[in-house]
Amino acid sequence: MDKIYNIYQINSFLFDAKVIHLSVVENNKARSCPIEMHMYYDHKLMFAIGTDNPLYQSMKTNPHICLTAYRNDRKWFRYTGKAVFEDDPRYSQMMIRRCPTLTRYYNNTTGYQLMMFHLEDSSSYIIDEFNNTFRTTI
Repeated sequence: MDKIYNIYQINSFLFDAKVIHLSVVENNKARSCPIEMHMYYDHKLMFAIGTDNPLYQSMKTNPHICLTAYRNDRKWFRYTGKAVFEDDPRYSQMMIRRCPTLTRYYNNTTGYQLMMFHLEDSSSYIIDEFNNTFRTTI
């Protein structure tokens, strides 16, 4: 584990991966779904989920989650920890400004909200195709 990836490299890794898989435990059963939206802001790597997504309620009940992402170069990223939802609406607004098509779905008419969260008490790694593990700093 000589190489250490920093937050900027991780954010770039996630953009290259395109899709991040969010995994939770609900009623003692694993559930997973793809998410795409993330950003690095205020020294936090934040992710987005809609209040209409069933995993949102699961995360409120049991905030311990795992995020994974896979790139074409056969490297993958694992990030585990406790999800903490952001109370400040400017983060969600910032994400919606970055992706204006979200306003079609997250608006006053639908009643759905986009919620941003980050992880605390977390650990993260990037693993290559030979199962070498590289520490990351978030």
